[in-house]
Amino acid sequence: MRVSCELNGEDFIISIIQNTTSPFEPGFVCTCKEKSTEISTSASTAITTLYREIFGKKTEYSGPAIMGFYNDEIIKKLIQDITFFPIYLKIQSFLVVVSNIGYSKNNECYGAGNGFTSSLLTKF
Repeated sequence: MRVSCELNGEDFIISIIQNTTSPFEPGFVCTCKEKSTEISTSASTAITTLYREIFGKKTEYSGPAIMGFYNDEIIKKLIQDITFFPIYLKIQSFLVVVSNIGYSKNNECYGAGNGFTSSLLTKF
């Protein structure tokens, strides 16, 4: 996903890419005037870092706001064809990522069934 916005008269492009250091988390890169940031862990860090480099000002920007994530119409459009969202559970020092859940016609389970895929990470 890429989003373009104009800040202080310049076009900034924020891209969501694969994070090479943490494959279960997104990476963010901001580009403007043929300059780019390294992969950041947040859109806010990416855009603020490049803005400071170009303009030398300590202005901070909210990446999710710049990317339009406050707008219900944009969110609906982004998730319209997504049938499953990964579930992240932090249990003490463990992070469990549920990446697949089986389907069932059992109404008591609200469609959930046998067969799920998860990962256990000891990140914290």
